[in-house]
Formats: sequence, structure tokens, C-alpha cells
Amino acid sequence: IGVHAEHQQAARTFAVLASRVRRWALLLVDLGVAPETRVALVLPRTADTIAAMLAVLASGGAYVALEPRTPTERLATILGTAMGGVLVARIGIPRSLLVCGVLQAVSNLMFAWQAHVGADRLWLTATIAIENVSGGMGSAAFVAYISALCSLSYTGTQYSLLSSLAAVGRTVLAAQGGYLAEAVGWIDFFLLSTVAALPGLALLLWMMRRFPPERAAAAGD
Repeated sequence: IGVHAEHQQAARTFAVLASRVRRWALLLVDLGVAPETRVALVLPRTADTIAAMLAVLASGGAYVALEPRTPTERLATILGTAMGGVLVARIGIPRSLLVCGVLQAVSNLMFAWQAHVGADRLWLTATIAIENVSGGMGSAAFVAYISALCSLSYTGTQYSLLSSLAAVGRTVLAAQGGYLAEAVGWIDFFLLSTVAALPGLALLLWMMRRFPPERAAAAGD
């Protein structure tokens, strides 16, 4: 039987590979993997990585390949983006925006607490992880929202305009953030940034009641 995959000293024949894929696929199904389920794979580049990818596909899920040498904050962002995609698929865009907006606001409170406790590696790790995961989730939901607003006839132009408009506030306010942090201190700065998210969340709630997803979908049809 010919070799299907080979990496350094490891080799897998078709029979060995198929057996391993079936066994891992059944295990994934037992763990709850179903169609559209994202499975994170944090594995080095070996022959077993191929078996893991095929096992995820055989179980009906979709794999998110993560390089173990990737910086932790980048891994957290990738995982957050995948989680955001799952959230949009499960509960829809409006509710996903609300959930992710709340999580991103809460992540600012983590920075306030970090400033309070000072140099603490454990809290720093938790703060960075929560910030990157919530940021990735919010980005996925926001991209889905902007994409839904675009007409199929002018997708590129409309998406470029909307995404650029969305960045205006961040770009303008970021320049003044340093002066505000210096004036009020880091703790109050992050508390204020959390409060600044409330009007946007309130507007989102109003839009969800004023333009329910069902009504918006009917209007689009």
C-alpha cells in the first residue's frame, strides 16, 4: 500500500490513515461536533495533522487550523473570529452585535482592573486574551453586518465606503485618547471608555425593536 502522508520520520499508509480518521471522527461526534461546528486544531505540521483535518471534515464540522508558534494574542483573535462566526450563524447578526458589543465593553473593564492591580502576569494574560477574543468576535459580527447592508451589484464599493466610515470615529478619537488618559488616569480612562459604549448598545437595541430581523428579511425579499 502506498504512503499517503510522510513527515520527517513519521509515515502513514492509506489503511492506517483511514482507521485513525474514522476513530477520531467518531470521537468528535461523541463530543458534539455537528455540521457548521468549528473545531480548532493547534497542532505542529506532522502527518497526524492531516488525519485530524480529515477527521473534522468526516464528522461534519469545519476545522480552524492554528499554528502553535503563532503568538498567543493572535491565536486568541483567530479563535474569537471563529466564535463570532458561529454566534452569527446561531442567533443572527443583530443579537450577535449586541452580545459582542457587551463583551467588548466588558473587556475595557479588564484593562481598568489591570491598571488597579499593577504588574501581574496572570491578570495581564487574562486581559489580553479577553480583549483579543472579544475583539475577534466583534469583528466577525460587524463584517457580517456590513456585508448584509451591501447590494450584490455594488458590493466592493459599498463595503469599502461603509468600512471606511466605521473607522472614522476610531481614527479621530484615538488621537485624543492619550491626552484623556494622562488627564484622568488609566483606571478612569478605561471606565469612561466602557461608558462610551453604552449609547451604541442602546442604539442597537432600539434598531432591533424598530427593525426586527423578520421584518427586515421580508423587506429585502
